[in-house]
Amino acid sequence: MIIVDDDLEVLEATEMFLESAGYDAAGYVSFDQLKANIGSIHADAMIVDVRLADDVDGIVAYSELRAMGWSVPTIFVTGHGNIPMAVRAMRAGAVDFLDKPYLPQRLLKSLADALAPEQDNRAALALMERLLPTEAEVLACLVAGKTNKQIAAELAISLRTVEVHRVSIMEKFETRSLPDVLRIALKAARLAETGLQP
Repeated sequence: MIIVDDDLEVLEATEMFLESAGYDAAGYVSFDQLKANIGSIHADAMIVDVRLADDVDGIVAYSELRAMGWSVPTIFVTGHGNIPMAVRAMRAGAVDFLDKPYLPQRLLKSLADALAPEQDNRAALALMERLLPTEAEVLACLVAGKTNKQIAAELAISLRTVEVHRVSIMEKFETRSLPDVLRIALKAARLAETGLQP
């Protein structure tokens, strides 16, 4: 397990927590440090802070690693998250996006899903099938980063109706987190685009 975080205190705490949960964990304070050791790294998953020192964008740095052939399942974490950032991370290939502070059990659940992608893919498709047509349209707008007001105007429905649909989507996806909703939707969309079935 790889952790990339420029906050040494957070890095060490995450490393210790993962080791106590039974994972082999190695921490790096920058992508430069990670790249310097990449030839000797064998990891099942990676946890990356979106905002790193010297204004390094973790998503951009991760995309560069993917272009080099890096295919380790990656979870992004951030204390300054928003919908466009979550969408950008997921579209870059991340398996999850967590807002800090997150519950330790939430991180473990995310790692379990990352290490068992077939099961997680099957779950994402099953959850998408629960949506009504209008809910699916609202979700597509959310994935595009649109606000409730913009969604209401585009779909010619009231703002209150958009809010009701958002609540319903979260209930059907069994989550209270919008990043979780986006993760499920983008995972299902990637499967549809590639024609892959779990």
